[in-house]
Amino acid sequence: MNIQDVLAAREWRAIGEQNPKIKQVRAILSNTKPNPHKLFVAEGIWILSLCEKFNAPIDCLILCPEHIRTPEAAALADKLAARTDERFTVSAKTFEKISERGQPDGLLALAGLPRHDIAAFAPGEDAVLLVLDGIEIPGNVGTMLRMADGAGVDGVFLCNRKARMTHPKLIKGSQGAVLSVPFFEFESVAACRFTEGTESGEQDSKRQEVKRLIASLRESNPYADINIFRSAYNVHVDTLIEYDSRGVRYPFLQRFAAKAPAPSQGEEPAES
Repeated sequence: MNIQDVLAAREWRAIGEQNPKIKQVRAILSNTKPNPHKLFVAEGIWILSLCEKFNAPIDCLILCPEHIRTPEAAALADKLAARTDERFTVSAKTFEKISERGQPDGLLALAGLPRHDIAAFAPGEDAVLLVLDGIEIPGNVGTMLRMADGAGVDGVFLCNRKARMTHPKLIKGSQGAVLSVPFFEFESVAACRFTEGTESGEQDSKRQEVKRLIASLRESNPYADINIFRSAYNVHVDTLIEYDSRGVRYPFLQRFAAKAPAPSQGEEPAES
């Protein structure tokens, strides 16, 4: 498939740089105007392939035939064109004015972020969740989403959100993770607590259970909490989920849930 086949298959409208759609693209890129439909600019084969993979809504598609040089780009354009009625073509001059790439692929879309329903979110017992509270810098949110994606985090809870999720720096910093990692928004950290029960059978959160565990450890060692967090500094997140004793890994809450006392120094944890 080539770009001429793509253009012949559907209706396209040629527009110039003064068209409202081009102005909308510029406004979203500069983050200077309201964005009520929560759209972001997706440019290039890589990010648009992710939009296709994760079924991100496509508001409109803008092509520059002069810059579409490969069958891969043409095939992707054909798939995206089938998902929107707003299809436009522009000249190379116009496309280069809205492109943020040195060598543009000729593909650009206004896309929406995937919608995730918290009611349908059912993480497993060993799920890992990342909670971001009041992060203001969009690029930092994007970077954390990318790290969450790389670490295999099951979901991200955005509490007291300050950054616009469609901010260009957030999209760029996430490297596509904003499309692949489920994220949910809450007004506060308290609002996102899971309260369906703990391993000890109480209606409470894991956070409260960990706090009680640490309090019980401090009864025998007043520096227990300091030692835990000092040893966890700059190590893999698994250290916070499990602990190691003589080469054997144990769930962090296992002993507390079983109501067993913490092992003394040098003692092997009992089997559960």
